[in-house]
Amino acid sequence: MSRKTFVQCVAVLLLLPVLAIVFTSPPQAAAGPELLINPSVETPSPSSAVVPTGWNQGRWGTNTTTFSYPTTGGHTGTRFTRLVVSNYVNGDAKWWFNPVGVAPSTSHTFSDWYRATMQTQLVAQVTSTTGATSWIWLRNLPAASVWTQATATFSTPANAATVTVFHLATSAGTLDTDDSSFSSDVALPTTTLPPVTTLPPVTTLPPVTTLPPVTTLPPVTTLAPVTTLAPEPTVAPTTTVPDPGSTFTQNFDVGTDAPSVQMTNISGTGPHSSNGAMRVLGGRAWADVDSTRSDTYANANLVLGDDQYAEADVVIGPGGVSGNYTGVTVRAHLDGPYHWYKLETWGSTSRVRVLALANGLPVAEYYAPVAGGLQPNTIHRFRLEAQGSNIRGFVDGVKVIDVVDTSIPSGGGAGVVMYGTNTSIDNLVVGSLSVVPPAPTTTLPPVTTLPPVTTLPPVTTLPPV
Repeated sequence: MSRKTFVQCVAVLLLLPVLAIVFTSPPQAAAGPELLINPSVETPSPSSAVVPTGWNQGRWGTNTTTFSYPTTGGHTGTRFTRLVVSNYVNGDAKWWFNPVGVAPSTSHTFSDWYRATMQTQLVAQVTSTTGATSWIWLRNLPAASVWTQATATFSTPANAATVTVFHLATSAGTLDTDDSSFSSDVALPTTTLPPVTTLPPVTTLPPVTTLPPVTTLPPVTTLAPVTTLAPEPTVAPTTTVPDPGSTFTQNFDVGTDAPSVQMTNISGTGPHSSNGAMRVLGGRAWADVDSTRSDTYANANLVLGDDQYAEADVVIGPGGVSGNYTGVTVRAHLDGPYHWYKLETWGSTSRVRVLALANGLPVAEYYAPVAGGLQPNTIHRFRLEAQGSNIRGFVDGVKVIDVVDTSIPSGGGAGVVMYGTNTSIDNLVVGSLSVVPPAPTTTLPPVTTLPPVTTLPPVTTLPPV
């Protein structure tokens, strides 16, 4: 072997590990696609110019919050969202995107750019495949005088269906947000398609042979008509109706019909808490009548079973439902810690919700739209039923919520719940539920079996005479 050939062989052997690294290194996976439809909030909602498309605003608790949608000064582009909290006592305020579908047990990342004069928080709200709601605390964020990016990664629960993320203000101050992002950390798989196979040319088939005409058969003998049986009667479904033996009515008029006489466990935090914060004015019950917000819960003075209902007329004042909620309760334990189901107005005149509260904390909530909305100064009839694990809500006789929930399985009473100064309740009726059995099924007579059809012999052609 010559010296030149030897040097070339050594060079090839030295390059082989490098070539192996170059051609065997796997490609880097990319993150999943963006899940938000308007992450930069540049597009206003077609139904309201003060809200971005795909975004919502809201607050709860005792505080004063002003929401705005400025047209200049965004992190990128021109638009961003702002909230200003003052007179803070408790609760929170936030902007949030419409919940998006997610894969269960999968890592997801949320980020946004923010400016804040106080500490804020990131919290994820998860709705499961059964409709139950839960929350995941993500992180605290320090105050920031310039646009600062916040990022949090978390794994969705095994039964997760949808997710949204709250950037919460939990104290007085100003919070600006822009350029949000939410995506799965799992890359979409890339499928390699097989090569396309070239098919052979289509073979031309020979012409179709014309068959001889079909022989006409002799006419078939007409059979006797079949007897028509009477239709089977429809069995009436099982219907839930009030039990007339356990019913209570409260019209909130003066005299012996006043709440202090016929309602029990009246509780509240307003200036009249010695007898609860409930007051009767103009033949209706109010949470308070001196413009001081106050929680009020009251049960009817009636012993009920586990299956019970409550219904009442709810009237919303001209100020709408912002900062106020009013409705009816079942399985309500008011001696502490509080447990109940309640059907109430909540945050918008276009919807209602059913909230399950256990040990004084919300454990499940269910929202439903109301056709035509809840109109101010108009009577809307609310009804809530608890029968076994079935929880049903009705507005003006229409069932809007029907869920299975076992948070509060038994006991308690039925009555009303109120907060704020803008809504009132009248004509409360509570009671136990009973089941009407279905009508008996009628047994039909047996079907008569007809004789078989007789096969006729072929027609014989006679010779000429």
